Amino acid sequence: MGRFHEERCTAGHGADTSRRTKLLDEHHASDPADTIGGNTQVFSPSDLLDEVSDHDDKPAGQGPRHGAHKDSSTRTIKQTVIICAIVAVIIAGIYTAVTLVRRNAMEQLAVARQSCEQVQAQVKKKATAYSAYMDQDAQAAQHITAVDVTDSNTVDELTKIVTESVPQQVNCNASSVAQYKTQEDKLGDQLNWYTEHQSSLETAVANVHESHEQKRLNDACTSLASELQNAREVLNVSKDRVDNTEQWNTLSTLVDQADDLKNSDNVTKIADMTERIRQASDAVNEAYQQKLREEEEAAQARQRALEEAQRAAEKKAQEQAAKEKQKSQNSKKTQQSEKSNKK
Repeated sequence: MGRFHEERCTAGHGADTSRRTKLLDEHHASDPADTIGGNTQVFSPSDLLDEVSDHDDKPAGQGPRHGAHKDSSTRTIKQTVIICAIVAVIIAGIYTAVTLVRRNAMEQLAVARQSCEQVQAQVKKKATAYSAYMDQDAQAAQHITAVDVTDSNTVDELTKIVTESVPQQVNCNASSVAQYKTQEDKLGDQLNWYTEHQSSLETAVANVHESHEQKRLNDACTSLASELQNAREVLNVSKDRVDNTEQWNTLSTLVDQADDLKNSDNVTKIADMTERIRQASDAVNEAYQQKLREEEEAAQARQRALEEAQRAAEKKAQEQAAKEKQKSQNSKKTQQSEKSNKK
């Protein structure tokens, strides 16, 4: 009798377990929204208990039922199994939620790191361009000193900018989204620094070169004016006093052409004209000096000839005077001799 009751209870328990599993499956199948998006929906334990109880209380022929009456131990087992199933469902839901939260956190961390690295790449690109400009254009401009420009303030401003320290390198190493945001903000500040200083540096270099070119233009115009003044003086003093008149005409033509460059800002043309006028002036002046030397030599030759003629005339006069004196003396001696003979 005891064994028969044990087998019946075991059989009843197995049937009840199978029926509860079927009811759970029917519950999930009846509400697809419970698993939307892969998330398990946790339902009320009392609803599941009521559903199982209603199913067990159905009359014969309307659902599986073992025996006409339930004892208290069988109902306790049912409720324990149901509670365990509910707890399992709750644990599964919690696990799923935790997994989703962790996955979402990891995705946010990855997005934050990617965003930080993108800004870091922009900063690196700006820093490379800034360094290249410093090593080439800025360094070349630094060779221009205050005496080479019209405005020395441009040189001072360039020196001030190039001596500023660049920002310290910032890495995208963090363990939270907030830390990545902090690093990204620092990189954003560096990006603004490089952008602003690149612009300031380019402006300073341009100002130095502009002031340097203005100084070169001023110096070129001053040199041209000086050469023009000298050329005009050479033309005035050498007019009709050079053997090679073509040289004189060439210089005169260059002086006329140089007047057209007074309002020019082309340093190369002005410098070229200045050099051509200087060479032409030197050539005319050399011809003029040669002419002067020749004239001086001719004058000196004439003077020497005149002096020689004078010396010759004086010598001849002296010789004639000496002859006259000797003749006079001879005549006196003759007269004295004649007087002596008469006595």
